Amino acid sequence: MKIVKYLIVVFSFILIIMGMFLFKKSLEDKDVLDEIINFNKLDDDFMEKYYKGSEEIINDGNEKNVLILVSKNKPKDIYNAKRVVDAPNNTYILEYKTEKDRDAAKEKFENDKNVYSVIVNREYTFTDAESGSYNSWGIEKAGLDHAIEIVNQNGGAPVTAAIIDTGCDMELFNESFNGKIDEVYNLYESDFYGNDTMFDHFGHGTHIAGTIAEGTPDNVKILPVKVSDSSSMSTVAILNA
Repeated sequence: MKIVKYLIVVFSFILIIMGMFLFKKSLEDKDVLDEIINFNKLDDDFMEKYYKGSEEIINDGNEKNVLILVSKNKPKDIYNAKRVVDAPNNTYILEYKTEKDRDAAKEKFENDKNVYSVIVNREYTFTDAESGSYNSWGIEKAGLDHAIEIVNQNGGAPVTAAIIDTGCDMELFNESFNGKIDEVYNLYESDFYGNDTMFDHFGHGTHIAGTIAEGTPDNVKILPVKVSDSSSMSTVAILNA
């Protein structure tokens, strides 16, 4: 009987120790999580440097030799990176001169215990939209026309839908949805035609903007963000946007 009581005491003690450990671990995980995702309090100076640095990389034309690193701390060794940009979310954007330098650095970061993840900046591609046209589809089939009517009758809080894409053909868009554009933002100093313009030479951004504009009630405004003038966009550009 004494042995049973002794075992119960020991078992209870083990449970208490495990509980304390798990509680401590959960707090540590919460601290890390907060550190990773809560960047709302970053000051304007930090954000300005981030935008400027990442835009310089994008306009450099060397995006294929870029690593995107998420790390507990800023890396002490950047392994011959030509440029490092501090980004929100404990993220660091590192630009290398060559693919060989990039891959060598990636391998070393993958073995660093302070590094949560490291990826090569990649290009995302999509299909060309029909040039100079806007095709709506599925609004009635999805029941959005009925939902739009209800919200317009009852009112809704202002909402802005940002579209990270190839810009927007404003003239074409405004023929059908005049007044729906909130603001615009062009990530590039100039487009690939040498013009500082939001014009959508590819058509994809205009198509998406039109679909969202038709599929949303009056309280929704559109914010086109131009990150590409071709059939692809990069991770760095998307993060900046």
